[in-house]
Amino acid sequence: MTDYALESSGSTVIINSETHKPRYCSQFDFSIWCKKYGPETVLQPDIFPGKCWGFKGYKGHLVIVLPHPVLITHVTMEHLPKLFSPPRHRKSATKDFAVYVSHHKHMNY
Repeated sequence: MTDYALESSGSTVIINSETHKPRYCSQFDFSIWCKKYGPETVLQPDIFPGKCWGFKGYKGHLVIVLPHPVLITHVTMEHLPKLFSPPRHRKSATKDFAVYVSHHKHMNY
């Protein structure tokens, strides 16, 4: 299955929720300085611990423009497996998401 929503394929984020700005985070019970990743992180194929886009609050939104029209038949959301996720951070994983599609011939962003 082809992933059309990759930055390397030309997809871009045009609208997003505010990014959560942690100061320190804990990885496997060690406190470290956290690097803040922006919403463009969702367009990259990494699923390493801590490399994710955290948005502020309990609900977030993201609008992605694909490089060309495609017929969408499947949607997936990747996340670090529970086995590799630090126990205190499992509650922050996305539990529900919705996909809305809009087709515009002349979008200027």
